[in-house]
Amino acid sequence: MPTIEIRPGTKIDIEDILAGVSNLNSEELEKFVEKVLVLRAKRVSPNLSKAEASLIKKINRNLPPAVRKRFSVLEAKRSEGSLSEVEHRELLAIVEELEQLNAERVQCLGELAQLRGIAVRDLMKQLGIRPQPNA
Repeated sequence: MPTIEIRPGTKIDIEDILAGVSNLNSEELEKFVEKVLVLRAKRVSPNLSKAEASLIKKINRNLPPAVRKRFSVLEAKRSEGSLSEVEHRELLAIVEELEQLNAERVQCLGELAQLRGIAVRDLMKQLGIRPQPNA
């Protein structure tokens, strides 16, 4: 298994790092993942401009963990047919928020691809973004 050198002479196994990351709460994990994705993007394109960095940050935005969890609960209740009218309105509001995030993500992907002079699909490959199966 590969190791990562934290400081000269201090190496940590990747599995140990993952074990530590697994202890982060959802919000901390989201921040960590965002930083890792920005790091990855810098490696793919080492000289990120502020505009590119801002677009990448927007592309990687997601619903807050508590909202994602609530969405899952409401979706399960909807599937079971036990969703109340109030919950249905709440679910629709979350879906609208998710659609807004996705629309912004697509717009930012287009802008970033244009900045880099490449096709959106090529940009998605560079950033490790896979198209959603139901998109």
